[in-house]
Amino acid sequence: MAGFDFNEFKKKAAETAGNIADKSAEVARLVAEKAEFLARKAKLKADIAGERGSLRRKYQELGKLYYNKYKGSLDPDFAQTETEIEMSLEKIASKQEELENLKAEAEAAHIDIDDEPDIQVDIEEEEQDADDECAPQQDAEEHSDDGKEDDK
Repeated sequence: MAGFDFNEFKKKAAETAGNIADKSAEVARLVAEKAEFLARKAKLKADIAGERGSLRRKYQELGKLYYNKYKGSLDPDFAQTETEIEMSLEKIASKQEELENLKAEAEAAHIDIDDEPDIQVDIEEEEQDADDECAPQQDAEEHSDDGKEDDK
């Protein structure tokens, strides 16, 4: 082992360690930079989702206002939907009447069925619930007027 130069080995080891430290610092910087961009991207996507929700609610409100103002004289293109809305309102009123009858029967039998969490049933709330269930699909299919594709 006459040809081994310990000082040369030490110099190469220090150089390699320096290169590793430089690469590690560079990787750490890139990771931090990417994390910052990903956080900004997530915030923007959340903001977009919030605005889409707001837009969906505005479309719903516009539809309700239009329906309430023009029901009975809607464009023939909307006749089927108007009929379906009226049928749903009738079903809700019927079920609400059944609920009141059930409460009266239970009261006559001295059974308190109001011990459970209070469930309010009235036409206005039921309309809202039905609209909330249907609107996201309609919003995605019919109201993507913002010109942008959905991010998935």
